[in-house]
Parts: sequence; C-alpha cells; structure tokens
Amino acid sequence: MSAHPRMASLPMYDFPEIRAHTNDLWAGMAHELIAVGIDDVPSALTRPDGPLVVHWRDNSLLLSQTCGYPVVRQLPDIHVLGSFAVVSGAERPGHYRSVLVARRSDSRSLHGVAGFSGARAAANDDGSLSGWVSLGWAFAEAGASPGPVTFTGQHALSVVAVRDGHADIASIDSHSYSLFARHRPESVEGLVVVGHGPEVAVTPLFTAHTELVEPIRSAVARALNSASPKVLSELMITGWVSHGREDHDHVVQLAERALAVLST
Repeated sequence: MSAHPRMASLPMYDFPEIRAHTNDLWAGMAHELIAVGIDDVPSALTRPDGPLVVHWRDNSLLLSQTCGYPVVRQLPDIHVLGSFAVVSGAERPGHYRSVLVARRSDSRSLHGVAGFSGARAAANDDGSLSGWVSLGWAFAEAGASPGPVTFTGQHALSVVAVRDGHADIASIDSHSYSLFARHRPESVEGLVVVGHGPEVAVTPLFTAHTELVEPIRSAVARALNSASPKVLSELMITGWVSHGREDHDHVVQLAERALAVLST
C-alpha cells in the first residue's frame, strides 16, 4: 500500500449534467488500474473545492487532468500520460482548437475575430490555454487586440456573458462548447463561432508517480476501449492518445504571442 491514500480526479469537464457518466468512466479506469497491479486505487473521484493548481501538485495524485498552460507554467514535476480524443474540429486525434464565439446578432461577427478589435472579451482565467492564451493568439493572428477582459472563472459563465451582452467575444475550449451545445443548449443560444485558437493537445491526464506512467497509460487505453458507448457518447470522447510533456512545449511560444496583445 502507498504511504498516503491516493486520489484521482477528472475536473476539467466535470459538469453536473454528465457527472454520472464521468463516474462510470472512472469505474472502468479504476478496474483496469487494479488489473495492471496498481495498489490503493481510489474507488471514487475526488472533486476538489479549492484552487486546482494546489490539487494538481499533490503527491498523492494517482491520476488527474489539467490544462496545457499550467503544464508549462506551474507544474514542472507532473508526468503527462496523454489526452482523451474528443469530438472537435482538430485534424489530429487528441487535439482541439478553441472556438471564439460572439452573438450572431452582432454585425461584427461577419468580419471574424478582426471585427472585434477593441471589443469587450470574457475569459475563464488568465491561467487557461483555451480561454486566455487562445484568445490572445487568435487576436494576434487577426492583427488585432481585444479590449477589456472580464474573468468569469468558468467557460460556462463566459458563454453566458457573451450571450447576455456583458461581453462581446470569448474563447472557449471546443470540447466544453460541444458539451454545452448538447447538454445546456440555452447557454449558447444565439452564439456563432467567429474564429479559432491554435491546435493544441486536449487537456492532458497526468500522474504524480513516474514509475506508474506506462502502467497507467495502458490501463487507461484499455478502459477507453471497453467503455460503454453510451458513456463515451455523453462525454463526447472517442478514444485515447498517449503522449508526453513534449507535446505541450510549444504552448510557451503560443503564450508569448498571445500575451503581446493581451492586458490584465
């Protein structure tokens, strides 16, 4: 047994509407982790209520899921396992592009991201690859800069801010946006995609235990292969792609370009 009880979490898309399916996915993953000989596998997911970066640094984490920006910015000691392949517009499995969304009724939406130069933006927080770095990158690509940015704390609140007219544009992780469109369509009613962020790896799974990287990778792959089609459909997951920290190294350059047009 390990010296301290191990934890597992899947916090990045743990929306209430799909929480039961997330629990079912973990049950299958836990079964496969036990099957490869890993001890002290938690039977239930931990759902942290404090700062996620503190949770992600906990040495008792057997498995968790984080954003690509903290990987290169705040979490130098974690061991990246790979990413779920999700329903997205990216060409490579296990990758996605954020969607920049605006109100369809806003005439600026006809001109793409460039039409929103100086416009009010919403972002979940300034530690987010999909909501912050991708926002700045897309504006830089368009030769423009956003205006004042309101930090909402969640992608779910960013889309509502745009929908309700409290902001004009937001960058949303495309997997989150797809889940919102399916499970809470009212939250994205009247919104339209006006641009995209860079192609990046889906929010990666990781472990705090270097000696368990390969066993966990193989267990997760088997769990995804044997998962209920209903569970995968509701979570909008299509498979598993193994990769390491190197797949996130380019986020440093993306952030540098983004920050050149962003201000806090």
